[in-house]
Amino acid sequence: MIGTIVCMSTLVFNYFKLQIIARIVIALLPILLTSAYAGYINHAGTTPAPSLAMLALSFTLVIFLVFDIREKGYLITLSIIAMAALLFMDNINELLELEMDNEVIITGYLSKATIAISIITGGGCILILANQNKTSGEKSQKLLKKSKEANDLLSGKETELKEHLKKIEEAQEEEKKRQWAGEGLAQSIKLMRDHEEMQQLYDDLISFTVKYVEANQGGLFVLNEDNKEDLYLELVSTYAYDRKKFIEKRINIGEGLLGQTYLEGKYVFLKEIPENYVNITSGLGKSNPRSLLIMPIKVNEKTLGLIELASFNEFENHQMAFLETLGENIAATIEGVRNTSRMQRLLEDSQQQAEEMRSQEEEMRQNQEELQATQEELARQKSEMEEEIASLKQELEDYRKKEPENEKVEDKKVTDNPSTEMQQEQSGQPAQAQHLKTTQSMTNTD
Repeated sequence: MIGTIVCMSTLVFNYFKLQIIARIVIALLPILLTSAYAGYINHAGTTPAPSLAMLALSFTLVIFLVFDIREKGYLITLSIIAMAALLFMDNINELLELEMDNEVIITGYLSKATIAISIITGGGCILILANQNKTSGEKSQKLLKKSKEANDLLSGKETELKEHLKKIEEAQEEEKKRQWAGEGLAQSIKLMRDHEEMQQLYDDLISFTVKYVEANQGGLFVLNEDNKEDLYLELVSTYAYDRKKFIEKRINIGEGLLGQTYLEGKYVFLKEIPENYVNITSGLGKSNPRSLLIMPIKVNEKTLGLIELASFNEFENHQMAFLETLGENIAATIEGVRNTSRMQRLLEDSQQQAEEMRSQEEEMRQNQEELQATQEELARQKSEMEEEIASLKQELEDYRKKEPENEKVEDKKVTDNPSTEMQQEQSGQPAQAQHLKTTQSMTNTD
């Protein structure tokens, strides 16, 4: 009855979600009831019945049925309690005793039944434990398999994640390089926009380029086109170069490494520098650079010059790409400045020609005014001469009308005074003849 009541209590514990207490009651109930039963039926001072001891021992296996091997705390605690119940069965006999004949239980058929029950209970527990062990093993294998699959999947995911992170890092690195190049180009454009004097621009450009790419030395060469028959590369600016290297600032087209690079129009990157080609000078002395870069500066496929850089470090691909773009901007600036200078010269020449044309126009205007004045004077003189000619014609006409009368008078005078006639023939007649000639000449001219 007590056992039935206790078992019913487990249902109450489960109802209130006290599963742990219910499991403890079920695990300890069989062995405790067996110990109490043995205490009641065995007399004080006697050894407990072997069948009851065997039954109590078999009930200890119930603990391992109720609790999992992973619940070590409960297993150890409950096992200690069960072993204490077995060890102290003698003491329980002294506390609990009934006056009854226990021969039937000790040696009779109840003893055999108890032994059978204990064997069945122990074997059943062992079989259940074995089955649980097998099931646990299968579950463990499945779990191991799933765990391996999960690990493989995680490994694959981890590999993918690492590759993805690597791609992200590479993308971030590329973005840093693009940002670095963009900032450099922006600074160079600002530098070129803020300068008007070319030599200062050349000096600032080569200084900026060497510092930005972390080189050690640099030189800027520009194509000299002053004489179309004699083109050459002119060293217009240097940074940290030994002066002895560039005593001669002229590099002929096709001459040496620089001249050949200009002809080919492609950059040259050397890791093995020719002996005595260039030395980097510092406070510790002179030494050969580890890398040399000669970058053409071109615009519209036309090479306008070269940038030569020497460094103790090797130039990376993004640095060379930046220098190529920078070279295009420098070439465009140089071409723009040259075009501006050319246009300025043409404008000055056109202004000078316009000034000369204005001066000529003024001179022609003055000449035209003088010519007009001369024409007016000639017209006035012509008018006066025409009036004079008209007057002379009138006089001549009057003279001709009066000539017969004059001849009569003259004849009379000659008759009266022959000497006077002779004088007139000597003096008067030539003068009159000359006056008639002059009058006739003016009439012909008119």
